[in-house]
Amino acid sequence: MVTETLRSRLREETRSAHDAVDALFARCDLGTYSGLHIFLAAHRDALTALRSACPDPDLMLRIDSALADLTSDLKVLDRCGLAVAIPAPFQDDALAQAYLWHGSRLGTQVLARRFQSAWAGSPPDAGRYLNHAPDPTAWRDLGERLTALPARDAAADRTVAATIAWFALFAAAARHHLTGATLDA
Repeated sequence: MVTETLRSRLREETRSAHDAVDALFARCDLGTYSGLHIFLAAHRDALTALRSACPDPDLMLRIDSALADLTSDLKVLDRCGLAVAIPAPFQDDALAQAYLWHGSRLGTQVLARRFQSAWAGSPPDAGRYLNHAPDPTAWRDLGERLTALPARDAAADRTVAATIAWFALFAAAARHHLTGATLDA
C-alpha cells in the first residue's frame, strides 16, 4: 500500500487546475511576436501577484530575477505595456507558492526548447525568462518536505486549496491576455 503524502495529494488534486493553465498557455504561439508577448505579459502579471504575496525571502529573490527577465524580454519585443494588477488569492500558503514556482520553472524548460525551435535558430533576444534556470536542488528539497508532511490535516487542506487558487490566477492572467477577459480567477 502506498502512503499518501502532501506531495502526492498536490499532484493529484491540482492536476485539473494545472492542465487548464497549460492548455491556456499552449494557445500562445511562442514562434510569433504576438504569441510570445501574450505569454510573457501574462506571466509578468501573475508573477507580480505571486511576488506581492510571498513571505519567503529566497523565493522573493527568485521571482524578482524572473520579473527582471520578463521586463527585459517585453522591452525587446517593444511591447512592455502596463502590468495588469491581479490581487493575490484570498486563500494562500507559502508551500503552495513554492510548489507553483519551482514546478513552473521545470515546465518552462520544455517551453524554452519550443521557443528556440519555433524561431529556427534565430529567436528574438527575448528568451531570458524562458531560459531562466530552474533550481533542481530547491525542487528536490521542496519535494522531500512535501513528502514528509501529512496529506490530511488543516495545513495540507490549505496548501492544496491555495495551490489551486494560484493556478486559477495564472489561468485568469492567460485568459485576460489571450482574449481580453476580465480577471476573475
